[in-house]
Amino acid sequence: MKYGKRILIKTLFLILILSMKKGGGSVKAACFCMNKQRIFFDLDGVLAVWQDVPQEHLTQKGYFSSIPIQENVVAAFRLLEQLPDIELYILSCVFQDSHSESDKKAWVKEHLHLPEERQIYCPCGGRKEHALEKIGGIRPSDVLIDDYTENLRYWAGIPIKFYNGINGTKGTWQGNGVYFVMQPETIAKQIYELAVIQPYSILQRIACWNAVFPAY
Repeated sequence: MKYGKRILIKTLFLILILSMKKGGGSVKAACFCMNKQRIFFDLDGVLAVWQDVPQEHLTQKGYFSSIPIQENVVAAFRLLEQLPDIELYILSCVFQDSHSESDKKAWVKEHLHLPEERQIYCPCGGRKEHALEKIGGIRPSDVLIDDYTENLRYWAGIPIKFYNGINGTKGTWQGNGVYFVMQPETIAKQIYELAVIQPYSILQRIACWNAVFPAY
């Protein structure tokens, strides 16, 4: 049954490509006709390596601007960034002090070069989806990549847990996840495939991925 389904999807995908070529269009160009898929990444513990340090270190000025990158996740972020149907955001909690947010912005500027309008910071302890009110609120198709189960549990979109080698010891999360041992291409593709659970054509999404990354 699964084999037959794969054959059907591949056949429909080939028909889509051939029809687009016949019409003078391109698969990649079709991606721009869709609403962009929003994917929100947590910072520390996901894009940056979580460090088990005392609380007083976390609150020091300059701490968050200097934490090391999680190299494979940053590489996966850059792969997803190349897809024309994807819009990436940072969604991270900050302490209510004078420097935590500016430190995280400095980290993002150095490692990701993401514009500030796509960086959203919320108070520690608050529900992350509430922070999206400043950009029109959460959508059912919004994806969150986070290492903290409580942030994912109340996410009204598509939650994906990042297992960073420190968390995930209690088995409290039963949903989708990606792991720190994965290759960047695997992380990016799994996130992308989970993100297609929304009211757009899965064939269009497959076409977009294959147009940008034919080797994966």
